[in-house]
Order: sequence, then structure tokens, then C-alpha cells
Amino acid sequence: MIQVSNFKWTPKQGAHIEAHKLLQPSIRFQMRDCTDVPLYGGNARRGIERRSKASLQQVKNELALMLTEGVRLTVAHEGALRLKLIQISCGAIYDGDHLAHFIDCKPRIAELKNVLDEAPTKVIVFAPLTSVVHMLYQQGKKWSVDNERSRM
Repeated sequence: MIQVSNFKWTPKQGAHIEAHKLLQPSIRFQMRDCTDVPLYGGNARRGIERRSKASLQQVKNELALMLTEGVRLTVAHEGALRLKLIQISCGAIYDGDHLAHFIDCKPRIAELKNVLDEAPTKVIVFAPLTSVVHMLYQQGKKWSVDNERSRM
């Protein structure tokens, strides 16, 4: 691209040819040619634990939640409400100062441990919040220490 003014750019002469060169080699498969793609089997796991359900219901009803540390959390609008519901279901909710408050999620952690134990290969765990990633990392360290002890 060539900058014409502060906010306007135009393509360089022959830019599409250079882009095409960068994207080579390229391969495209049509879905009908992929006959060995397995169907998604789905896997139902246990639902959210009782304490988290109560927190979810309280936030939905009152748009506010009293955390165990005495911090009152309020939700301003529906977008914030949805984010708070995700946070509660993950086990860590952020307050106005962006400090994480952990909600008891032992059944979910136990279910994750079961999934990991059942898996024949390595597993990737996705988490939408940094505090949840840190919580899972700490839990994983405990599991690895427990595995080392059980081998001895």
C-alpha cells in the first residue's frame, strides 16, 4: 500500500501479484473430498455446582452479587451481565478494580481431572479468563506433584 494522505492508502502497482507469490504454495480441499472427517460426537458433562448456580441466579435477578470478602459487585448493563455470568461459571469473578474473586468450583475441577485422566493423548484446555488460566495452572501443578508421589 502507498499512503496518499493521513487516512488514505492505495494499493501499489502489482501488489496482488506479490500477495499471490507470498501465499504459494497453497492447497484447497473441498469438503466432499474429505471423506475421513469424523462427526462431532459431543460429550455431556456434569452441570454447574449448586453454589455457582445460586450466584448466577442472584446476579440475574438483582444485577448485584455480594462476594465472600464483603465486596459488593454490581452489573451496569446486559453486556456486563453476560460477562459476569461467564466469570461465575468459570469460577473466578472480577470486581470493579479487576481483582479476581474465586468461587468454589471443585466439582468442575474434579470433572476436568476426570477428562484429563480419560484422555489417551495430550489435551488442550481453553479458558476465557486469565485468572482461570492461573487457577488451572496451580491445580495442574498440584496434580503433577500428586502423580510424582504416587509413582514412588
